[in-house]
Amino acid sequence: MTVKQLKAALDGLPDDALALVQGYEGGFSDIGSLEKAKVKLNYYKEDWNGPHEISDGADSDAVILIRQPNPNAEP
Repeated sequence: MTVKQLKAALDGLPDDALALVQGYEGGFSDIGSLEKAKVKLNYYKEDWNGPHEISDGADSDAVILIRQPNPNAEP
């Protein structure tokens, strides 16, 4: 999904709707931050990894939504 596609998908939603990302193993987490990065597409083949990886030598720009740690987690 590109930023343009994301903007279009969000268009028309209430401004006070929550924006969430998948949790580590289950549930959903708040977005803690955004990170701009260069990524290498289709880097990983294993099914437990996402396919893309941050890489200084990559030429694909990306915005990464970083999940916020669960504030209810026990230390």
